[in-house]
Amino acid sequence: MRRFITTAVAAVAALALAVPAANAAKPSWAEAATPGDHNLVELAAGAGLSSLIDAVLLSDDVCDTSFAATLSGKKGQFTVFAPTNAAFEPIFQLLGTLDEEALCEVLPSTLAYHVTTGRHHSMDVVTSDGFTMLNGDFAAVEGATIAGANIVAVDFSASNGIAHVIDAVILPPSTFG
Repeated sequence: MRRFITTAVAAVAALALAVPAANAAKPSWAEAATPGDHNLVELAAGAGLSSLIDAVLLSDDVCDTSFAATLSGKKGQFTVFAPTNAAFEPIFQLLGTLDEEALCEVLPSTLAYHVTTGRHHSMDVVTSDGFTMLNGDFAAVEGATIAGANIVAVDFSASNGIAHVIDAVILPPSTFG
């Protein structure tokens, strides 16, 4: 199983290096305020955030989570702080060193720390103190940063939420203390 995880992580890392980071134009505030035609998973894939999608699929496959179903479903609205592909490079290197048990302790919590309930457009984000994320940890917002990561693109509207692109993978305090 460790060989499978190492191979899967290496393949995901190779994909991350092959696909450029999201360079989509910022939508207008009015566009961000209304749901888009695509769900959050489709939106991330279309925005070139393939490493996030790969991490979600790895977690679902190896750790038996349901991130892909949740973020592509019709139940509820979510705000995703989506790391760029470049931000995932060091994380995939770390994940490749973990056995399945350790991977499943780290990856799901880390992914859940990038998602909060509700639809929070950029004005909500920058005027907030922070958000309680799906893993239960609080992610502080200071200006245009969340949990220390810079928010580099905002207000990508999906049918089931909104996404903002960040320049780092944020690590949950409950997992990484």
